[in-house]
Amino acid sequence: MSAVQNKPREETPEQRFASAFDQLMLAARRLQARSGGPNTTLSLAQYYILLELKLCGELPLGRLAEEVGIAPPTATRLLDGLEREGLIERRRPPHNRRTVLLSLTPAGRRRLAAKRRELTRRRSLLYNRLTPAEREQAPQLLTHLAELLRSLAEAR
Repeated sequence: MSAVQNKPREETPEQRFASAFDQLMLAARRLQARSGGPNTTLSLAQYYILLELKLCGELPLGRLAEEVGIAPPTATRLLDGLEREGLIERRRPPHNRRTVLLSLTPAGRRRLAAKRRELTRRRSLLYNRLTPAEREQAPQLLTHLAELLRSLAEAR
């Protein structure tokens, strides 16, 4: 075998991007799995559900699922868990018994606030580890990547 055959192939820019993206997603999943203490343990999906309820007040399940970007069956499963923990409550308005309105409980507001503090702390730690040049570039790059990911999700 010649030395040329043993030499590893150079990765393309697209392959390097894919590898870096996979590393980012895996690191984010690991960080989420090792999320704060008992007062902050919410998945990101649960966090965004609670945040949407805080911002909008009462919402029907279908609209909440749409606002958060998850399927109604997934929302139902997540909401069942949040209700068991006493973080949300369901109520049927007297004028429309088929509709179920969802809202935050005081415990849900406290848990959401704790999770927001934890996320703020983590973002600050991350930001402080960036170089000044990276800090300058990060908002534009992260915003652009978020827009691209949204467009990919909508194209499905």
